[in-house]
Amino acid sequence: MQRAVMVALALSLCVPHRARAWSGQTHRKLTSDALQSMRWIDRYGGLKVTPFASMVRDVLGPAPPVEPDAFRFWKAETREAKHRSYMRSTAAIEGPAVRKFARHLFLSNQLSLRYTLGERSRPVSARQVLTAYSAEPDWGMDKGLDASWHQTLMGGMNPAQTSSQGFRHMSFLLGAMGEAPRRAQLFFDLGARAINRGHAYWGFRFMAWGLHFVEDMGTPVHTNMLPTSKYIRLKGMVRPGGRLNRSFLGDLVRGSAQINANYHFLYEDYVDRAYAGGSEAARSLSAAVRGDGRPPGAFLGRLRRLLAPRSMKAVAKRRAWSRLSTPGIARNAVRLFTEKFRTPAPGAPSNTVRSVNPELVRRTVDTAGSRLVGESPRAYQRRMKARDTMMRRTQGQFRKTGVAVRRVMDLLRKKIR
Repeated sequence: MQRAVMVALALSLCVPHRARAWSGQTHRKLTSDALQSMRWIDRYGGLKVTPFASMVRDVLGPAPPVEPDAFRFWKAETREAKHRSYMRSTAAIEGPAVRKFARHLFLSNQLSLRYTLGERSRPVSARQVLTAYSAEPDWGMDKGLDASWHQTLMGGMNPAQTSSQGFRHMSFLLGAMGEAPRRAQLFFDLGARAINRGHAYWGFRFMAWGLHFVEDMGTPVHTNMLPTSKYIRLKGMVRPGGRLNRSFLGDLVRGSAQINANYHFLYEDYVDRAYAGGSEAARSLSAAVRGDGRPPGAFLGRLRRLLAPRSMKAVAKRRAWSRLSTPGIARNAVRLFTEKFRTPAPGAPSNTVRSVNPELVRRTVDTAGSRLVGESPRAYQRRMKARDTMMRRTQGQFRKTGVAVRRVMDLLRKKIR
């Protein structure tokens, strides 16, 4: 029964209505830890910001005004209208070079190029750029687009919400839905071309954008619509008196979406907090990303190199596919944070516990490792066992992310002159 309902839910929009993944701090630390052993990057120090207009001219050249297949998900008869709407929405972007760049890459009118390293007044290193700007795709460039009908399943169509950001930053059903691997490859190609044409600062900044999508593939809900049946809301099928609840299917989808989002946010907040601190958990996660430990033997090493993906898109796809530990993470998140978040709030699916009661989220994350009021010693031990299992599997996901990031940078090294 539950398996059938899970299939129905997957086809009935049962996904969280916010597209948040790791925090900016976690993205930056993931990138820094993953690249720690790659000394060749340090050859690219003293990078200066070249004028954006000259970079666009040299890298894009006579590029088409909008990415040719930007509206490929829509029917042919609606594409022209979608195109006109997009051109109107991006007309307000300041500067013809930024506007041309945004349109060519089908970016939102919320694109805003910030300079957080003070690089317009002093040189910076490639390592600094890669680390600082690996969080930039979450700053608005993918929000508010009418990119695909798929986004109704991955974040909604409301431009006031994250909207198309979920579609851009996720990959479901072996890549059949979501654009994360494709966007990763887009920025890889752009970065390599910029570096080879004398715009190394911008090239490494675009590479940081591509790394963001690979790192997002390590977030459970970004690669799996419904990681566990624990997220299914089955109550309310029959009303008191035995009458069938006609609104059950809508309540099922809405409630399950909220439950999914509740535990998604709690898990990410908990891992963000653990990774940012100086605890043993933070050190273990960092070691996993760096790939510390005994190196593989000669035969296994050669086999891994032989089977290694040959493009950034393939790296991101493999990262999305290697999610065998995702259900275990989701199930143990429910056990750790208790089942009280399986009761959805009334109203829209976006009424998650984070939006309705952010203080409860903060308090739950803060006290997750402590014995709760009225909790028996045995129940507390079970919760701590669930926490340890969740974090052990998270370490496995972080290890794979570190491997993926280093593989991408190895591919870049071969591409640049």
